[in-house]
Amino acid sequence: MREKALALREERAKVIAEAHRILADETTSAEDRNARFDELMAKSDELKAEIDRIELLLRTEDEMEARVELAAAENNTSTDEATADEIQEDADFKAYLVGGYPALSNEALARNQARNANLPPDVRAAMSIGTDAEGGYTVPEGFQNKLEIAALAYAGGMIDPGVVTVLRTASGNPLPMPTSDDTSNTGERIAENTQVAAQDVAFGQIMLNAWLYSSKVVKVPVTLMQDSAFDMNSFLAGRLGERIGRIWNTDLTVGAGTAGIPNGIVTASTLGKTLAAAAAITELELIDLEHSVDPAYRMNGRYMFSDAVLALLRKLVDGDSRPVFSAGMNVGEYDRIHGYPYTINQSVPAPTTGLKSVIFGDLKKYQTRIALGMTLLRLTERYADYLQIGFLAFARADGDLLDAGTNPVKHAIQL
Repeated sequence: MREKALALREERAKVIAEAHRILADETTSAEDRNARFDELMAKSDELKAEIDRIELLLRTEDEMEARVELAAAENNTSTDEATADEIQEDADFKAYLVGGYPALSNEALARNQARNANLPPDVRAAMSIGTDAEGGYTVPEGFQNKLEIAALAYAGGMIDPGVVTVLRTASGNPLPMPTSDDTSNTGERIAENTQVAAQDVAFGQIMLNAWLYSSKVVKVPVTLMQDSAFDMNSFLAGRLGERIGRIWNTDLTVGAGTAGIPNGIVTASTLGKTLAAAAAITELELIDLEHSVDPAYRMNGRYMFSDAVLALLRKLVDGDSRPVFSAGMNVGEYDRIHGYPYTINQSVPAPTTGLKSVIFGDLKKYQTRIALGMTLLRLTERYADYLQIGFLAFARADGDLLDAGTNPVKHAIQL
């Protein structure tokens, strides 16, 4: 699979190189150049989608293998035994989805009760184990992984630990994050036998909460669930993950930071560059935006913008007619703008007058907090007259930019 991903990356690089050659060819009409360029970039997008699917599978396999090895080490068991436990847990959960608690054996009920025992008391009190109408099921790790993969595809990088900092906590208590800006202070030069000066360090903090989100109810026909070939685990993980991923992405990107809403990364960013025109950006404006960020943060710089902005930047060249866009060639390597990796986030505003359409800086300074695991409710009575069962998931999250006044993330705003 890795070899296939690498081959696809090489093919995509050739397509992109040809697209830029076509764009620079002034012997053909602008209409023909643009049509051919768009055709080649569409092909590039198809290849990128296939590459992303393969590499997501590779990352998932690596993560699952690492978790199995960790579980085996923690429990003093072999990896085969840890894998068997995960398979058993997955089978228990599938039985619960299809038949509820009555479908679970006494051993399966005991395993679920043991998982619930690790939850905070207030969460346990809200769950009635063994009663479908009231009960909640804490999802097993395998399902949690599937759910997060589905959410990741819709979360625009805001729950991706490769883009932002993701904090996972075992409770939902307010979590203070300390900040400190000591950039205006320096050391000193002193003579022999001279007392040193004192200079205190000022601290501040941001508070990360755990705001409650729901997937809304997903209704599944009982007849479909009775089909043994129907993969309930994957179906629910996909639907629930997509819904939670979308709302998380909106709030973690442009949330207002008021009570109950995260402070989104765009909202928390500071002005770095005002662009001269709506729906346009120049290479020199990119340079200005990059250099508005302190070099200490610029060394870890990353862009974030919507696909509409990427469409503009793909056609952009520097003063030597070299494209500012470059494709990653190695497995897992990001595409880049001006040498910096970028993340496509459809919740970042489109390039329109008065909107913050591009952000740049050390995005790892943004802290996304995910509290506890996910709780799933199985609603058997509410939709019984439709011969359907409803499933409802709850998850808790918050986010904010760790900024002590040094402005690690800047935005460009359309004039």
